Amino acid sequence: MNSVLTDAVRLENLLKDKSVFPNIVNATPVNIKTNACGASGGLVKIEGINKADIEDFVNFKSVAESYSASNEKMINQSVLEKFINTEDAALMGIDFFRKYEDKFRYYTSGQTIVLAELGGVSLTFVGVFESENPVFNTTIISGSTFLQQVDNTLGRTNMFYVKIDNPANLDIVSEQIEETVAENFPYRVDVQDSAAYLTQTFEDLNSMVQLSYFIMIITLGVILTAVGNTISMSMRDRIQEIGILRSLGFQKKNISMLVIFESTIISVAGALLGLVALSVLFLSIPFSIAYHGVSINILMTHEVFIAAILMSIIVGLLGGLFPAIGAGKIKIVESLRNVD
Repeated sequence: MNSVLTDAVRLENLLKDKSVFPNIVNATPVNIKTNACGASGGLVKIEGINKADIEDFVNFKSVAESYSASNEKMINQSVLEKFINTEDAALMGIDFFRKYEDKFRYYTSGQTIVLAELGGVSLTFVGVFESENPVFNTTIISGSTFLQQVDNTLGRTNMFYVKIDNPANLDIVSEQIEETVAENFPYRVDVQDSAAYLTQTFEDLNSMVQLSYFIMIITLGVILTAVGNTISMSMRDRIQEIGILRSLGFQKKNISMLVIFESTIISVAGALLGLVALSVLFLSIPFSIAYHGVSINILMTHEVFIAAILMSIIVGLLGGLFPAIGAGKIKIVESLRNVD
């Protein structure tokens, strides 16, 4: 057993020790797995919680085996039992389901769902829930042990949820936890109200994702300009070739199409080389962005490959458009005058 596992277990046992923390009702380790969803620009989030403690912390208003049944606003105990007894079980928050309804509307309890946004993690959908805490309604809930096994981080945890006897004791308990952990462990902890903390954390992570899209657009603009400039310089150096092709019977539109085709081939070839290099890098070194105990895994999925190739084709077409128009306008006589 490594030191990380020992510390996680020790901390959980310490938080549950009534002689040390008389105001704590329960404590449970939590694992959060999240990534950006390219289709919506938002975050796909899975929270792994100790299944035995789930009702203490999620505060269910309703649990149902399907979205349509959730309108009954009751807690279906058979769904919770299935969640506890199924290793890779997943309960889907009502707001998450509504956001991705087109993708999940036909899923039924017991069906396997695969989330490409999270590295292709496979889960068994058991039902839909609504919590009194709106933060949970935007997530998928699964077991903490299962998520640890998926990420090969058994015994490690992002954070702990702590339930106290009275919200008025939050400041007192927070101070006790911070002081006690500092005395018993070689690190410090930051104790906050869970709803406010998770809301702010996910808002910040969403802002980071949106900023990355903005940077990507700027980068594409720079690449588009570079491709266009490269092709323009190439055409100026090959005026004689264009004149010879025109004299052989090539029409203006044929010359323009050749230029656009060349631009696209160069763009796609660059994208393929970049993707191969990144794939090798990602296979050797896992990348993630950690923020306040929540991490976003950066993955090279099939969707990323397809999007990159499609984007390179678009950049190639647009980058070669103006040089192609210019090349098509070159007159035969003027171009052949430059022949050595």
